[in-house]
Amino acid sequence: MGLSAVIDLGTNTFRLLVAEIHPNGFTTVFSQNQIARLGEGFSEEKSFRPQAMERAMGILRAFKEILDRYTINPLTVVGTSAFREAKNRQAFLLLIKERTGLDVEVIAGVEEARLTFLGASLAFPNRVGPMVLIDIGGGSTEVIIAEGEAPSKMVSTPLGVVALTERHLRKTPTTNEACDALKREVAMTLREVVPSSPQNAFFSGTAGTLTTLAAMDQQMVIYDPDKINGYCLSKKAIEAILHQLLPLSMEERCRLPGLERGREDVILAGILILITLMELYHYDQVYVSDYGLREGVLMDRYRKSSFTPKN
Repeated sequence: MGLSAVIDLGTNTFRLLVAEIHPNGFTTVFSQNQIARLGEGFSEEKSFRPQAMERAMGILRAFKEILDRYTINPLTVVGTSAFREAKNRQAFLLLIKERTGLDVEVIAGVEEARLTFLGASLAFPNRVGPMVLIDIGGGSTEVIIAEGEAPSKMVSTPLGVVALTERHLRKTPTTNEACDALKREVAMTLREVVPSSPQNAFFSGTAGTLTTLAAMDQQMVIYDPDKINGYCLSKKAIEAILHQLLPLSMEERCRLPGLERGREDVILAGILILITLMELYHYDQVYVSDYGLREGVLMDRYRKSSFTPKN
């Protein structure tokens, strides 16, 4: 098989991966993330705003130019939380097709969780026993529990950092009252859908909040995925970063090593989701994966294409 590519159209971030795939994993040829903020205002309107769609189209055109440098087979483009809910989804999908030629596959929340687990697990090849994986995204948060190699419980919740930020954290400096209100909403939702979690599990996380925290904890000026995969974040370290961010303006946050521009306003919501999860399920540390949905899609498509049914 030649080069494969995946584009993950997240509610906050678009991620492109071009890779050479093999049975035990893949070799990255090109990788890029761009913050699209497709979910801007989404919690109020349940529709993509024109300016958000224009931002998204600009990123997709740039991605297409990159892809045209390679011979790709197959190319998979997946849409997640915002695409599942948007009232004007179909019009936007048609616009993407007309302007870029890209066909977007909108995947269900449980399928997103399955594929994310498949991809994120690649960062922990030596993991044994039960595993809990959280995927804190722009429009949703997934909780995946695996007793063995495959997930036994997958839950997709509407706890996305973009909507939670718009509801609770519009003002800076951020108050303790605003943080507490956000945490109460998160805890109430999680108690309903994930009442318990294995106490002896390998607790792990993927997506922008987790990778940003790992980069900030390491004072990372240039992002290095190899130093992110498998990195252990303590709850104490996460809380220290939270308290460092609370009094800062958006511009001051951007000056902190490891915090990419474009994530400065939503990072607090992601941290508060993570801390609430750790408090609810009594975890003191979390292991971070730079891999996630796009890597899971890559491996899933490869395995399906390699499967030859017996006569």
